[in-house]
Amino acid sequence: MHLFLLSFFVGSLLSVLALTLPRYVLGYSSFKDAQLLGGDKWKRDAYVPFYPFFKKKTAMDWQSVFICLLTPILSFVVLAVYGETPEGALYTILTWVLILLAVIDANEKILPDIIVKPMIAIVLVSSALGVGLPPKGALIGAAVGYLSLFSLSHAYSLIAKKKDVMGHGDFKLLALSGGLLGVSSFANLIICSCSMGITWYYIAKLKRNETFPFGPFIAVSLWFILIAKPFFN
Repeated sequence: MHLFLLSFFVGSLLSVLALTLPRYVLGYSSFKDAQLLGGDKWKRDAYVPFYPFFKKKTAMDWQSVFICLLTPILSFVVLAVYGETPEGALYTILTWVLILLAVIDANEKILPDIIVKPMIAIVLVSSALGVGLPPKGALIGAAVGYLSLFSLSHAYSLIAKKKDVMGHGDFKLLALSGGLLGVSSFANLIICSCSMGITWYYIAKLKRNETFPFGPFIAVSLWFILIAKPFFN
């Protein structure tokens, strides 16, 4: 019960950050500027249950409700698989971060460094403390994760003389994934995320040159692989 309430409260905070953090990352100086540049979605208020510091009357926003409900559910699944262990604590925090990144990227097509970089550092420090992969495996996995699609994207940009087909936020999220999974499981992540991305491309009937966020597919694939990993080991 305590875990559910804590996760529900964290979900309410994530719903606020998902709406407010991008305006700082994108350089908006105020909500008025953000509304002018970002459209009607900046008119939304976050629905924040049990958030006592919000004095302003808030409006119902289904994205925020979804985050508030999804956060405790996924947190419970993580702890059911890993238990009350250091790995369980690390992957619970990771789950919260992945939810936030997926929502922000889906809305704004950005993966803020202020979220991704500290999480990479946490994963590497945790590996040095004996949580997760060994330090060498985590470092190699993070390097492979970043350089894999970065090299392919950069090569394609040079050949096709186009701008980068993937954002650098995606590369950093892949570095985070590599640090958690290692080289051996990284191929599974690429296959899963690319399969979901291609499927979404055709389901959404996007135009040929239309961009779409890839971060949510990486986040979902990473989470499912981490949950499935103990059953295959």
